[in-house]
Amino acid sequence: MILIIGLIPYALMQAGWGLTYNRNTAYLAQSSVLLALLLLSYVQGERTRLLREQKERAEAINNTKDEFLTIMSHELRTPLHAVIGAADLLQQTVLSPEQHQYLSKLATSSQHVLSLVNNILDLSRIEAGRLELAIAPFHPVSELKKLHQLFSLSAQMKGLSLSITHNLPTD
Repeated sequence: MILIIGLIPYALMQAGWGLTYNRNTAYLAQSSVLLALLLLSYVQGERTRLLREQKERAEAINNTKDEFLTIMSHELRTPLHAVIGAADLLQQTVLSPEQHQYLSKLATSSQHVLSLVNNILDLSRIEAGRLELAIAPFHPVSELKKLHQLFSLSAQMKGLSLSITHNLPTD
């Protein structure tokens, strides 16, 4: 607004519409332009400062989230290892077929949960730039069997039958 008000007399003077060249008018126009530029610079500086503060806050929140996920993942792994270890020990004992089936589902489920926790840790490593890839064997048929173990009890409790078919060669 200051810029427009300050430039009106200067524009009228240049167009020859009733104003003659006057140093005071020219100085007024130049001063208003300078003032407008100073105000614009100040506003731009404030906007930049606010954006920088918002960015720093967002980074701090993200770092806190990453730290929380890392800590919780490590805290979850400890009891999971205990469950997996107990399941391994139980599998070495004499069990009925039904107990063996339940224990197998427990072992598969706990391994699945451990895999999920490890994936959360991998996400933290990715964001920190510290992820290392490892070559590991992958057997689709055994993964399908694990999926069947994970979901068959839930299906059975709902009165459903779960079957998985595939055309993959078995190892």
